Amino acid sequence: MKQIDFAKNVLLDETNLSEKKLFAILSSTLNNKTNYADLYFQYIYNETWNLENGIIKNGYYNIDKGIGIRTLNKNHIGFSYSNKITEKNLYKIANEAKLNKNYQNNNKKIKIWKKYN
Repeated sequence: MKQIDFAKNVLLDETNLSEKKLFAILSSTLNNKTNYADLYFQYIYNETWNLENGIIKNGYYNIDKGIGIRTLNKNHIGFSYSNKITEKNLYKIANEAKLNKNYQNNNKKIKIWKKYN
């Protein structure tokens, strides 16, 4: 299975986000300060079983998934992430990750990433 197919099946099936919508969201990050952007898909599944004398005493599983957007030019990187995969949240993180005029001033402290729940 190709990585994009896995992302579609596991992360995007329930979201109504097509490749065309993802491309539009990613394109919204590009401006005169940002010349590259990409999507980062995350899916982590953990499962733990505790056995005592061959008897299952405890079981646990956790699924963590989300999407991040990274933007960059030759000198700066922006990143934002959301574990709620919705079109609205993706536009929020795209806007947050977008490189803007604040990145020109190297003496100014800026937040380089933000997580939206």
